[in-house]
Formats: sequence, C-alpha cells, structure tokens
Amino acid sequence: MGGRKVAEVDYKADARNILFALQDEYGNEVPALFSENMKSLAENYAQEQTEDALKALGQEITLAHYLLYTIEEDSDSYVLALISEEEEQDFVQEMKTLKRKAKVLLQPRKKPGSEAKRIDWGKRLPYKVYKMPEKLRFTPQAPIDGLYVADSLHLRDRNVESGLLSLDPEPHVVHKIPKILENLTGGDGRYAAIWQNPERGENGTLIDRASYIAVGTNLANISEWKVIHKDEERSWEVCYWYGEHLFLADKNKAAVIKNAMNGGKAPEIILESKENELTFPK
Repeated sequence: MGGRKVAEVDYKADARNILFALQDEYGNEVPALFSENMKSLAENYAQEQTEDALKALGQEITLAHYLLYTIEEDSDSYVLALISEEEEQDFVQEMKTLKRKAKVLLQPRKKPGSEAKRIDWGKRLPYKVYKMPEKLRFTPQAPIDGLYVADSLHLRDRNVESGLLSLDPEPHVVHKIPKILENLTGGDGRYAAIWQNPERGENGTLIDRASYIAVGTNLANISEWKVIHKDEERSWEVCYWYGEHLFLADKNKAAVIKNAMNGGKAPEIILESKENELTFPK
C-alpha cells in the first residue's frame, strides 16, 4: 500500500495468528518478532479479543523501536503496517496523501518503549490450591461419581498405591485400589476398568505386563470385580459404556465387548488404523 508492505489478518484472528502474519511479512527486517517475549505474549493473549491482542503486540514491539499501525480499510480484516520509529513521520504523511486513516496500536495509558501488560490469569480465574495425600499424584481422568484416580506410579517404590480420590472438601482417598488403573468408566451400579497388577520386580518393572478388563457394580469392592478379559499383547487405554456394550480403544484399534456385564468376554476389533495414533483414545 503506497509502496509499503502490509500484513492482513482476519478481524477475529487470535494473537498467535497475528504474530505469525507479522513474522511472515516483516521477519527479515524485524528479528524481534521471533523473540521469546513476543511468543509468550501471543500465548498470554491467545483467548483475548483481536483488538486487545493487536494493542498488546503493538506495545511490546516498541521495545525494539518499531510501531504497529492499523490502516482503515473497508473489509473484514485488519491491515497492519510495521514501521521503524524513524519512519513514523513519513508514514503518517503518506497515509494523509493516500487519504487513509491510520492508528498506532498501543495499550491504554502506556507509552512507546514500555513492555506490554500481561494478563494475570491467577487474578482473572480465581483458584484454590489443594495438597494431595502423601505419595499420590492426581491423574487427568474424567471423574466417576465425583471421584478421580490417583496413584504413586511416578515413584520408584515397588509397592504401587492407587485410589479413588474425592476433592471435597480437601483431597482424600475414598477407596484404596490394589491395582494400577489405566481407565475407569461407568455409574449407577455398572462400572468397568482397565487395570494392571502392580507388583514390580527388582529392577522396578512390572512383573505382569498384561492388561485386564474387569466389570463390577460397586466401587468399594473393585478388587473383587469380575475379570472378563486378559490381554497379553496390548494395553488398552480407554473404555466406555454404550448401552450394554463396552467399547475399548488404544492408539490404533477400537474394539467392543458385547453385553460385558452379562457374559461378554472377547473384544471384537471394529476399527484398525495404520496411523501411529488415533485421536479418540484421548
């Protein structure tokens, strides 16, 4: 525009896309666009409104003695120009000659040369810190009746501890589980679990590498659940109930055990992929 390069971004673009567009257009002239400060700022503003992200990035780039301008256009995009401080007067005059409105992008009550204000997510999103029971770690698994899986697998102890954890009012073990739970699903008296036996050898590895599929009606007696399948070859990652059938998945296979609570045992492979990893196990 007027002989100057510009970068164009969608009016709903997030901070990371804006930064990428600026890097693509001006990266050779402005190496600061690739700095860790700019990257972390784009992450910090990733969920913010596009105009707020633009002002934050514009504020930060002033540390490298550049100014970020938006040029008014009749479109659904932001047209951006990145210029050095020395060029500012020439740029402003060019925009007047072209009868274009241009506005420098800075954060409110901040001057060029000062770093951008970061969002303090701790204040934005109130939280409470809970102390976990000794040795146990919280595992990112969907809650079962408000309970979460916790274990001590991160330690090298030969005796692995597992349990179902409640967070109310403070984290505490509701049920101890003498197994390594890979996954747990269900509710209303119908549950299923994928587990391994926890015994380790002298070198710290599991003695029994098999994956067990078990079903039961009560979380309090999980060690007594009926094992309906033992798999020596693969470790299933997730299980889900759909009607009376239990579906299983690992990184490249999906299977179903029909009527798993009422006699079903052998998994039937229903999908197999040669890709390294399917998305549904996650």
